[in-house]
Amino acid sequence: MASSILSPTHAASPVTMLFHPTFLTSDREKLAEFFERVFGVQSDRQGQLAGNPDYGADDDYPSDYSLYTWIADVWFDAIQPGRYPFAHPALHKSLDRLSEISWIVDDVVAVYRDCHNAGIRVLDQHGAEIADEAQLRLGSAVSSDVNLIWLSTEDAGLSVELTYMSPAFTPSFAVPFKFWPLVEGGFPKRVGSIGPLGIIRGARHSFLTADLDRASNLMMTALGAVELSATTDPMSGTRRMLFDLAGVVVEYVQPAAGDARLGALDDPAYGLTGERQRDVYWSVSFLVEDLDKARRHLAANGIALDVDERESIVTNARDCLGMRWGFTTTEAV
Repeated sequence: MASSILSPTHAASPVTMLFHPTFLTSDREKLAEFFERVFGVQSDRQGQLAGNPDYGADDDYPSDYSLYTWIADVWFDAIQPGRYPFAHPALHKSLDRLSEISWIVDDVVAVYRDCHNAGIRVLDQHGAEIADEAQLRLGSAVSSDVNLIWLSTEDAGLSVELTYMSPAFTPSFAVPFKFWPLVEGGFPKRVGSIGPLGIIRGARHSFLTADLDRASNLMMTALGAVELSATTDPMSGTRRMLFDLAGVVVEYVQPAAGDARLGALDDPAYGLTGERQRDVYWSVSFLVEDLDKARRHLAANGIALDVDERESIVTNARDCLGMRWGFTTTEAV
């Protein structure tokens, strides 16, 4: 493809939409069975999609390491490191955990500059620092029409993947990957709920941090998010910030002393570049029509709850192949 991978335009935020959470699975077949049984959705093996004649990656790019699952409007990417040709050895220390979050950007140069201004270094697919804008023109291992960059976890706290696709590449990706927003200009409004859990749509992505200032710098200075709220629990002292990034609610929680979640920050996961993170991608939550319905279905599948409140629940990770799933009936922030 001859088109440039650099977009000439830049809005208030170069981030246009959530791409996907990235989960590291030890067994994608078990995970596919879990999604079908618990969520009532079918998953796609990457290798099956790669057989589509419209599949846009370069012919020599290895294409059978992921399991892709649409859960309402959230595209969940589960990578099995043993199949991933770029897998850093450290990834095997983070099996069955959320590894990172990925966003789509419309201007890779703009986001590179924003990250640089925020003091956040940018890495390539192999974990090497991108020292100047000229290197952004090299594309990625996927295609010369796709730019994949990562943010240094030392600076950002999280492993964040940012993806730019040229207009020429977008349709060839969207069709085989069933990624309709890229070709229809937005998620369609679904009628009713989805599956046995009664899921309507994604609600929020939650992270744990020991440094809310760093989190705010990442979200607002580097990525252009809007702060929705900042609160402190008067009883526990736990602090919480909510951001809106490309229409997605991102929650950061700084646990106080005595909070059971505090220990998780002593064992953060590794990102795809092999860097250990400082923050923890804690859970992905969905808005549901009936929380009691969700409770009953989870119980019927042997899934315990770590959080069980009037308007929200969070599953035990051990019962969900390492993943914490949240469900809520409120959109309040």
